[in-house]
Amino acid sequence: MLFEVLTPDVKVDTSGAILAKLQWDSISQKLPMRTVHAVVQDSENKILYEGNKVTNGGVVITKKSSLLGLAEYKSAVLVKKSESGNSFGTCVCSDNNLVWGNKINCDERKKVIEVSKVLGVDPNWLMTVIALESNRTFSPSVDNGIGYVGLIQFGRDAAEQLKITQSQLVKMTFIEQMKYVQEYLIYVKNHFVTKKKYETLADLYLAVLYPSVSGHGKEPNLIVLSGAAYRNNPLFFKENGEWEWATKVNNKGKEIKYKKATNPDGNTYVWEIAMVAQEVYTEGLTLKENAFRCKEIITERGNCLDTWDTVTNSRIDKLHPKIKCSVKNFINDVEKTMGIKLRIIQGYRTYAEQDALYAQRPKVTNAKGGESNHNFGLAIDVAEIKNGNIDWAEQENVLPKIAPIGKKWGFEWGGEWKSFVDKPHFEMTFGRKTKDLRELLETYKDYTKIPL
Repeated sequence: MLFEVLTPDVKVDTSGAILAKLQWDSISQKLPMRTVHAVVQDSENKILYEGNKVTNGGVVITKKSSLLGLAEYKSAVLVKKSESGNSFGTCVCSDNNLVWGNKINCDERKKVIEVSKVLGVDPNWLMTVIALESNRTFSPSVDNGIGYVGLIQFGRDAAEQLKITQSQLVKMTFIEQMKYVQEYLIYVKNHFVTKKKYETLADLYLAVLYPSVSGHGKEPNLIVLSGAAYRNNPLFFKENGEWEWATKVNNKGKEIKYKKATNPDGNTYVWEIAMVAQEVYTEGLTLKENAFRCKEIITERGNCLDTWDTVTNSRIDKLHPKIKCSVKNFINDVEKTMGIKLRIIQGYRTYAEQDALYAQRPKVTNAKGGESNHNFGLAIDVAEIKNGNIDWAEQENVLPKIAPIGKKWGFEWGGEWKSFVDKPHFEMTFGRKTKDLRELLETYKDYTKIPL
């Protein structure tokens, strides 16, 4: 299994020894120990040193070894990247494949697994609960408009119990907020669940929906909701003839359809809640991540060197700091492997610039100001440069060829969009929706400060 260690985890001390720091989860999450050896290559990939060919060239490390935090070796570890599906070993991200997995990145999926282990539950259950509560957005800033926010819809009382505010919660990243998801679910388990264990998916969902009933997921006929709570949750209308379509006028004066209970005095039972949870679980099976980038921290790897093009470099400088290196690595990778010189023709755009573009005819975008990821420094449009010019006719052939390299470095390609195909477009949003980004920009006032 090959893995790489790059700066700042590799350095040379005053004696000339090369020091490398290894992270256990980069090496293995499954094996209790590994023997590792170093390989040193020059810029032309010529091997200068190979540890397995010298005496005592390997070092045995284990997950609990003190070497994990301070691993000093006789040589650097600098080996080629191991992409998923090759013969060098398994990909950590594919090991962490979960239902609804394509909604979040590898590090976020790892966090879900970590929290699930603490809770003693299947991580797919936790993904299902988050999908349900966040309306399938997986956004830590989602607000249902009636007093509940975040990944599991924290109410004001729940936030106070956790010694935090709702306004603080919605400013967090996914990983930061998962700490409070864990604390809340531990609290419910310890205070409401008789056996102190979530035994079913329904148990875990009830911990969020109606904590006092959590732990009763195996009692299908137990009543959970009645009265107004029953009528306000048509999602759980699963009995035959329990509802009918009706219309009402919302607060914006628009007539909308809604599910009206045919028996206003009906009840919601555990079996109905369990059925909904299972339906969402099943839906999530079709949304597992299937385009793995091993470790997915590849977006932070690479040399992060300036590109061949001063115009491109100046536009990279205006992007969100979180994607700058990924953009450089993408463009340099395309030039190195394919001999294609890319230029960024569009990078960061202000709302005003976006509105002007939206008004252009013929139409070039569906997005107004605040509706494009360009407005938050998270998107680029690229084109090949030949003899200082762009051959737009040729781009139709060039862009699909370079798209796999863009995706390898963590970008979503606009050429795969359904509603408005945008082949020059690549973006990386870290699971944030434009609505979330607009709200965060209002809070932080500077797009480069938006936490991702």
